[in-house]
Amino acid sequence: MVSSIIPSRGRPELLWNAIKSLRDGAPVGAPDIVVIAGDHETYRMATKAGVDTLLMLDSDAIAKFNYGAQHAKHEWIMTFMDDDVALPGWFDECMNTPNQGFIGLNEGDAYSAVITGQWLMTKAFCKEVLGGVLLPPVYKSWWADWEVCWHARKAGRYTKTQQIVIKHNHYTLGLAQHDETYRLGEQYHLEDGRVYREREAQGFPITWTKK
Repeated sequence: MVSSIIPSRGRPELLWNAIKSLRDGAPVGAPDIVVIAGDHETYRMATKAGVDTLLMLDSDAIAKFNYGAQHAKHEWIMTFMDDDVALPGWFDECMNTPNQGFIGLNEGDAYSAVITGQWLMTKAFCKEVLGGVLLPPVYKSWWADWEVCWHARKAGRYTKTQQIVIKHNHYTLGLAQHDETYRLGEQYHLEDGRVYREREAQGFPITWTKK
C-alpha cells in the first residue's frame, strides 16, 4: 500500500482535485493520503475531504514533506503536489513497475529522462539511500528533486514508470494561475540552486542523522 504526502497552502480547489484524482485512479482505500496544511482554511478543507491532515505553518515544502512522511502508515511513500493530477490507472502502473524501492512518476515532457518531480519510494530506501529522510532537508523547494534522483541513480535504484501517470498543472506550463505559493517557490529556487551547486561539488554528502 501507499501513503501519499501532499503539502498545500491557499489552494483548496486544486487540493481537492489532487485528492480526487489519487482516489479515482486507485483501489478503494489506496492511497492513504496525508495533507500538510500551511494555513487553517486548507486544514479545514482537507479534514472535510476525509484525509489525514496536519497543520504546519510558516514552513517550506521540503519541511512539510519530511514532517508528513513521519506520519505515513505504509511502507511506500508518494510525494505529490497540490497542483498535480494523477491520471487514471496511475496506481496499477506504479505497482507493476519493476523497482528497487524507488519509482519516478512519469510526467511526460515536464521533466527529463533522468529527473522526476514526484515519486514513490519505500521507507527502507529513505533510510538506506537518503539518510532517513524523504527529501534532503538542506533544501526548501524543487532542487531537492535533482539530488534525490542523483542518489537513486548512484545507488542503481532509479526506475521510472513507462506510462505517463501524472499531470503537473504548474503555472510555467500555462496550466495554473501564478500565486503566492509559486512566488515563494521562485525565491527558494534561487537559494536552493546555490545549495545544490555547493553540494554537487562535495559529492552530495549525507549530513543529517539517519532515523
